Amino acid sequence: MTLAKMINWTREFTSLVISDKTILPNNYEIRLHILIKSNNLLKQNVAFERVKFFTDFLLHNSAFIDYKSKRKTSIRKQFPALNLIELPTHVFDQAVAIALFCKLESICEGIFEIKAIEVSSDVGDQVSYVYED
Repeated sequence: MTLAKMINWTREFTSLVISDKTILPNNYEIRLHILIKSNNLLKQNVAFERVKFFTDFLLHNSAFIDYKSKRKTSIRKQFPALNLIELPTHVFDQAVAIALFCKLESICEGIFEIKAIEVSSDVGDQVSYVYED
C-alpha cells in the first residue's frame, strides 16, 4: 500500500494586529501544503498534532506586533496573558505568512516539509499571499 506523500490543510484563527496607532481584530485563514517525509505514522501524527496545537492554542486569540513597536512593553503589562507574536517588520499578511512558514517548518522537525503556506485575512481584504521556500 502506498501512503499519501502530500497533504493540504486549512485552518482559521482570530488574532489582533497591533500597530503604533491601532489595535485591530483580524480573522486569518491559512492553508498549508505539506510534503510527508516519514513513513512512520506515529511520527506523522505527533507532527500534525504539534501543527494543530500551534494554530489552535498559540495563534488563536494572540496578537501580532512589530518587534520594534513602542507599544510592546505597555501591551505586555496591560495584558500579561496575551500571546504576543513579534514580527521582524510591520504587521501585514505577507510578513505573517513568512513567519508562520518558518515556525511551522521548525515544529515539524523534518517529519513534514512545509512546501507552501497561503495566508489571507479580513483586514487584508481576503487577498491570499502564498509563500514557498
